[in-house]
Amino acid sequence: MASLTIEDQNRPKSPLTLKISMAFVAAFATVLLTGWALPNRVALILNIVLPVFAGAVLLFLRLYFKNRKFGFLKPFLISLCIIAPLAVGIKSAVYRFEQGSLFVFMAVDFIIGFIVACIVTVRFGLMEDLEKGIVIGILIGTFFYVSILTDAYAKHFNYLFDSGEPTAYTVEITDKETHTRHTRGSKTSYYLEVCVEGKRYRIDVNESTYNSYEKGDPYSLARYQGAFGKPFVIPE
Repeated sequence: MASLTIEDQNRPKSPLTLKISMAFVAAFATVLLTGWALPNRVALILNIVLPVFAGAVLLFLRLYFKNRKFGFLKPFLISLCIIAPLAVGIKSAVYRFEQGSLFVFMAVDFIIGFIVACIVTVRFGLMEDLEKGIVIGILIGTFFYVSILTDAYAKHFNYLFDSGEPTAYTVEITDKETHTRHTRGSKTSYYLEVCVEGKRYRIDVNESTYNSYEKGDPYSLARYQGAFGKPFVIPE
């Protein structure tokens, strides 16, 4: 193991602003590399590799350079570990599944989230003898974080490992609807409903796209069978 030398002790610490700046750089770079281009197989693979690599480097630094601070490097790597999965999670909304077909996905998501949350809470909450409120926060936060990311990765892997060719369709818009939420100001979501091979899909779109279509208009999309047997469509 490396020991802390006088040179290490006298090394100036990186200012907090630099650490925060590098964390934002990591976040921005990660979103560009892994989130912007999705759905794309190269971006998905890169998204998986980045946090694994960053986590491996962090573990290596912790084991062999325990007393070194490394300035902005650790905030940068930690940001990669956190932001890369979030980027791919946000982009998982690009897939449109048959209505009511994702119950199994959600059940698995919650089970995995609960198991991981319990492990993390025991290891970093109870074993560290933290306050009850912090322990509960770790449990709830980890559960939702892992559940959401498990759901996102399952949807992406359903696309990534699908070896079949997509089928292009031009279908009629069977319905249009809007949904307005009034939490912290009004926010309206816009949906177009289509039917592909007897299965209904609801596609959320922006306001201009919503206004440019009427019921009965043709709409183009690509339908994939899905590696896990969960067919989905991607609007063209």
